[in-house]
Amino acid sequence: MSLTSLDHSPDVLKKYRPVEAVLRRRRAARADSTRRRRAGLAARKAADLRRREYGAMDLIDLDACPPALQEAIESEGKTI
Repeated sequence: MSLTSLDHSPDVLKKYRPVEAVLRRRRAARADSTRRRRAGLAARKAADLRRREYGAMDLIDLDACPPALQEAIESEGKTI
């Protein structure tokens, strides 16, 4: 038989704070989104610099990568 909130004492219920948990998850999601956006901007800047300074088109030389990394780049990589 499973327990419901009515089966718990007020002291136990005080420890469970669903609103705080939801807010923590939202803050973490926003922080992740911000980090991803900043990482994308940094990658674009690095790609632009590499193109301008070195005339290179790729950030990673696929011939120098291990096969597993090559597969990941080919399947999940994005053009910058």
